[in-house]
Amino acid sequence: MRRLIFILALTASVFFTVAAKEVTITILATTDIHGNITGKDYVTGKKLGYGLAQAGPLIEKLRKSKDNTILVDCGDTFVGNPLTFYQHYHAADRNNPVVTAMRMLKYDVAVPGNHDFDFGTGVLKQNTADTGFPWISANVLDKNNQPLFPGTVIIKRSGVKIGFFGLTTPATEHFETPAVLEGAHFLDMVKSAKKAVAMLKQQGADIIIGLVHSGEGQKLQTGSMNENAVYQVVENVPGIDVILFGHTHKEVPLEMYNGVLLCQPKDHAKSIGIVLIDLQRRDGKWEILGKSSTTLKVNDSEIDKKIEKKVRKLDRGTADFMDTDLGKYKHPLEFTDDPLAPDTASYFIADSMQSWKNSDVQLVTVSNPGLRVKSKRATVVNRHLFKLLPYDNYLVQISVTGNQLKTIMEHAAGMMDSEGKLKNGCPFFQFAFFPGVDYSVHPSRPEGNRVEIRKIGDKAFKNDARYTIDMTTYIFGGGGGYFNAQTRPKATAFSVDSLRNVMSAYIEGLQKKK
Repeated sequence: MRRLIFILALTASVFFTVAAKEVTITILATTDIHGNITGKDYVTGKKLGYGLAQAGPLIEKLRKSKDNTILVDCGDTFVGNPLTFYQHYHAADRNNPVVTAMRMLKYDVAVPGNHDFDFGTGVLKQNTADTGFPWISANVLDKNNQPLFPGTVIIKRSGVKIGFFGLTTPATEHFETPAVLEGAHFLDMVKSAKKAVAMLKQQGADIIIGLVHSGEGQKLQTGSMNENAVYQVVENVPGIDVILFGHTHKEVPLEMYNGVLLCQPKDHAKSIGIVLIDLQRRDGKWEILGKSSTTLKVNDSEIDKKIEKKVRKLDRGTADFMDTDLGKYKHPLEFTDDPLAPDTASYFIADSMQSWKNSDVQLVTVSNPGLRVKSKRATVVNRHLFKLLPYDNYLVQISVTGNQLKTIMEHAAGMMDSEGKLKNGCPFFQFAFFPGVDYSVHPSRPEGNRVEIRKIGDKAFKNDARYTIDMTTYIFGGGGGYFNAQTRPKATAFSVDSLRNVMSAYIEGLQKKK
């Protein structure tokens, strides 16, 4: 009798094992594409070897080799390349190249990033609608306090409900101008994630995945607005299985944090993120057996010829646009070998900014001495603008006291060591100089006493006088640490056009005065 019971039990065990269904879900991810479709550097004319057209063959190979694939993107997708700049401002009658490529690659879901708002919220809504797949972000509201995008979506594969929620860094509100945002505003990512995860659970999601355009941030960071808050979301929102993220342009093939799998592919489609989730169905429910991730470098020897053909006319138009003469500046565009010294190219930016509002001071970050614009022409061409401004910005004007101006200038001086060299970890593009101010910097002096201001324009500097300053929205929004939520003055004006277009108009205006 005991032998019979044992045999029946063993038979039941074998039957249960055979009946248990196992499934692997594969998530393929890109992030921070920044409009890089063709894999070309339109400034130098060289091939980059990466971009969505180059990523296409790898994506298709992975689809064929893996079951139950889902293709996602983590934001900063539409803006940041001469190709998309040219299409938006000079060839709006042609199809958006990013929309074209994403439709052809059959993306399933994406989250908007901060730069995706650069051309305006209305343009972003149109572009995302044209892609034909859902874009999600649970913490972005429109001017009527209604969700600008759905916060979540569920995608089914082999009977598994994969729930996605999206989050966009709230720093977007500080990087963009009110005119660009058109009333859109951003909520706290942790609170928004809690609501989104609860909603996905109510809808019966078997897996919960976050698509987050925000960096990891400091662990256990606190504050009212955190640009990078992936760690915060993981620490405070239970129930998340995976987070795919972007924004910082770093590559994170695999990180386990508080039981949540984190993965970030490289920017500009230099690599593809791959997440594998193994599940088994027991007692009518799916349970995760294991999860892993990695990144694969895009093969620069392959290209999706169908995408290349679709954007060919726009590609050629962009190349012609980059070579268009704008006119002569007051001086040849030259660069110094000292990354902390302003040059004529930097003064070109400053003069363009000053032409906008005729402010007292311009806060201008220095040009990278490693970047050269090779041109035999004496005139400025469009490629110069993109060389000087890899990422476009809008302008902001603020009004400050002399004491406040000195604090801002001391912050820049604090990026130097006692020998006047840039400190390790301080990016060159965050170090500023200040045209309009007659001043000197003494690096060997104690911090807070390094800057000596003599005049503003042709008038003596006064601590209690008020001065207007022009700067980019990037600096105003917190880039370089010049301002935070507590120290940021109220803006007195925002530009309605991008800095590149302001520079173009400035050069063209100089020609008319001759």
